[in-house]
Amino acid sequence: MSDLTRPDGIESRHVHAGGTRLHAWPIGLVLFGLVLVVAGLGVFGARAAVSGAAAGVRLSVEGPKRIRSGEMFEMLFTVETERAIRDAVLTVDPAIWKDVTVNTFMPQPADERFEDGAFAFHFGALSPGSRLLVKVDGQINPIYPPGPRDGTITLVDGAATLVSVDYSIKVFP
Repeated sequence: MSDLTRPDGIESRHVHAGGTRLHAWPIGLVLFGLVLVVAGLGVFGARAAVSGAAAGVRLSVEGPKRIRSGEMFEMLFTVETERAIRDAVLTVDPAIWKDVTVNTFMPQPADERFEDGAFAFHFGALSPGSRLLVKVDGQINPIYPPGPRDGTITLVDGAATLVSVDYSIKVFP
């Protein structure tokens, strides 16, 4: 091939390079494979399931344990009761949802407010033997610095605390 038919900037030395320049170094493939193996083991993301029970009421929370900044997530709150509850109120410590945008809340609470230092979601009366499943979809806002988001999620009936669970999300950059 003559120099006249080559694209601008391509010279003979580019076409006839010798030695290891014609072969790719495997280090990139090895590093990529390592990242896939570590991700497959759940190091970059994992789900947590915590629950607590007291006085005929059980509260379970399922959601991310580790998550990267900017990612979307799902949390499930399950309330199972063997007794009547006049006004089931789920409270979430603001530290857990710091720098979080909540996109979906199903079912929608009858009332939502900030009371006693926590986000409070009122779901009304629950009869004995009933089950309330609440699904929350959210997104971790891009934040700095990353780190843990620890707090308490509580089920309240009026002024009475029925059951609490500690929950933690570790946010990575």
